[in-house]
Order: sequence, then structure tokens, then C-alpha cells
Amino acid sequence: MARLTGAILSMLVVIGGLTPCDASGQDAAKDVALTAKWQPYILGKLPTPEKLPQLLSELSDLLGSRNPKLRDDTAYLLLSRWILRHNLPRKNDCLRLLNTWTSNLSYRLDASPKQRDEAALRRSFSALSLVLLVERDRQHAFLRRDTFHELVTKATDYMRLEPDERGYVPVLGWVHPTAHGADLLRHIAKSKRLEGRHHTTILDSITHRLQRLKLAFTAGEDNRLAHAIVELTQRQDFETATLKLWLTSLVNVRATGPQEHKIAFGHNRRLVVQAVMVRLALAAQQTNKTTANLGVVREALQGKLRKPR
Repeated sequence: MARLTGAILSMLVVIGGLTPCDASGQDAAKDVALTAKWQPYILGKLPTPEKLPQLLSELSDLLGSRNPKLRDDTAYLLLSRWILRHNLPRKNDCLRLLNTWTSNLSYRLDASPKQRDEAALRRSFSALSLVLLVERDRQHAFLRRDTFHELVTKATDYMRLEPDERGYVPVLGWVHPTAHGADLLRHIAKSKRLEGRHHTTILDSITHRLQRLKLAFTAGEDNRLAHAIVELTQRQDFETATLKLWLTSLVNVRATGPQEHKIAFGHNRRLVVQAVMVRLALAAQQTNKTTANLGVVREALQGKLRKPR
């Protein structure tokens, strides 16, 4: 009898053109089911080698979820555990993830307002997830020279072209594209695969990012960018002259657009340079290069690198 009643109610719903629950209710139910599915893995269960590729693909899809519990506390958490702590993915798995995540860096850059959040989150958390692969390559090399160079290009293009600049958003949680892009550049800068010709490319991508931003930094983006810059300057093959040339260009570039955008640019630029100086001053090893780099940054903050107009 209960089954018959249920069937009749279902028919009435269809005939009447009604839906048993709205879209938000369906999404919530789906999220609950996904959370339950991944809970054993969050508690420590490890996937079998046969299931791993499919599970990695499913976690990649969750990087664009609007639900921070699924995106941050499930997808990124498990990816970081399996890639770095447990070293589970094989070379081919890592290369598939690399292809997916680098492609995601330009995912729907012109998305409609309705698709904006999912697209921005997928791009931003793909950038953050690429950090895991760069670090994995540092520990257990699997990248070819040309593959790494392509990654540098995609990462710097992301910094140049990413339209979203939000930090924390109620309901969505952290979007943080500037910070996640900076984290990726920082780990790239630590890699032995990085070549001298990439140094200026990385620094210039940061300049372009600063010029594009319309909002003032409020969520630590300046510190994350400074960390990437300092990591680059600490490399043995990095030259202080490159830093001076970049800072001279940065302090003399003029922002465009409305006055509030110009104010945000000046504010963000100053915070980044100040954060670089602090990080260099607090560096554990005060080498001759560190001292020289610190001197150049001090000149920038004192206005000594500004060209007369």
C-alpha cells in the first residue's frame, strides 16, 4: 500500500508539473551524498591502485564546487594527502592531473554571471593544486624540461589574465585567486628546473596582476606575493640587477582607470614591496645577495628608483 501511495504521489507530481524539491534542495542532497562517500577516505582509508585514477578525477571535479566542505575539506585535503604524504599517484596519474589543472587555469574566463563562481573556483583551486605536483616533482622527479616550461607559461598567464580578485566570500568560502597564483609561483621558484630566462617572466606577471586589480588587498595577498618574490630572489642563479630592474619598472608604472583603481594599485604595490623588505630582513640566512637585494628594495621604498616625470 505504501509503495502504491508513493507511486501515485510521484505521478501527481509529474502530471501537475511540480518538482519534489527545488534546485537548491537537490544540490544540498547531492552534497550530503558526496560528503558521505568521501568520509571514509577523510578518516584515513586509502584507495586501491585500481580505483585511484577515477577517484583523482572525481576530486579534480570537486575543485570547482561552491561548497567549501567539498572543495577545501575534501578535494584539496585528499589530493594533498595522496600526492605528497602517501605518494600514491604514479607518473601517468600525475601527468593527467597536470594536464587537467593547467587547462583549468583558463577555464571559462568569460563565464556568465551565473557560472562565474564555479569557473573562478575551478581556476583558483587548480592553481593551488598544481603546487602539489610541483612539490611532488621536487621530491620525486617526473616532469620533463619542456613540460615544466609549459607549466611556467600557464602559471604566469594565469596571473596576467585571471579576472577574479575576491578573497573570502560568504557561503563560498575562499576564492583567493591572487594568493593561490602566488603560491604556485613560489613553488615554481623553488624548483631546480626553473631557468634564468623565467625570472623576469615571473616578476612581470606579478606586475600585470597588480595593475589589473581593482580592489585593495585585505586577505594577505601581499604577503603571499612577497613570499613568491623573495623565494625567487634567494635562488643562486638570480641576479640583484634583475630585481632592481623590475622594481624600477614597478614603481614607475602608472595605473589606468578610475581614481579608486589607481588608489588600489598604489596601495597594493606598496604593501607588496614592504612585505618583500620584511621577508628579506627576516631571512634565516643573511647572505651577501640577501643584503644586496634588501638594499634595492629599500631604495624603491625611499623613492630613489622613481624616474622624474
